Amino acid sequence: MSLIESQAVRAVLIAIGLAVIFTGVLFAALAGFLALAPYMDGAWAALIVAAVLLVPVLAGAFIVRGSATHVARPKPDAAPVSSDEATVAMIAGMAKEKPLLAVLFAGLLGAAGTVLQARSRPH
Repeated sequence: MSLIESQAVRAVLIAIGLAVIFTGVLFAALAGFLALAPYMDGAWAALIVAAVLLVPVLAGAFIVRGSATHVARPKPDAAPVSSDEATVAMIAGMAKEKPLLAVLFAGLLGAAGTVLQARSRPH
C-alpha cells in the first residue's frame, strides 16, 4: 500500500472513530437530559447536562495547555514549500498509482480554489 493510500485509510478510520465518539457523547447527553427532565424545566436540564459534559473537557484542555513546555524549535534546513507546490506533488504521486482518483481530486481542488477566489472578490 502506498503512502497516500495509507494516509487515506488512516483519515477514514479517524473520521469513523470521531463519529463513534460523537454518537456516544450524544447518547450520554440525551440520557442525562431524560433523567433530569422530570425533576426540572427542560432548559435547566439541558444546561446541567451540558455543564457536566463540557466543564471536565475544558478544564483538561486548560491543564494540558498550561503544562506544555514552550521550547523554541530549531528551524528546518529544508527550503519552505508553498501549499500549491505541495498539492501538485501530492497529486503527481497519486497519479502514478491511481490516475482517476488524481483527476477527481485535482478537479475538486480546482473547484474549491474557484469558489474561494470568488468569495474573496468584492461584489
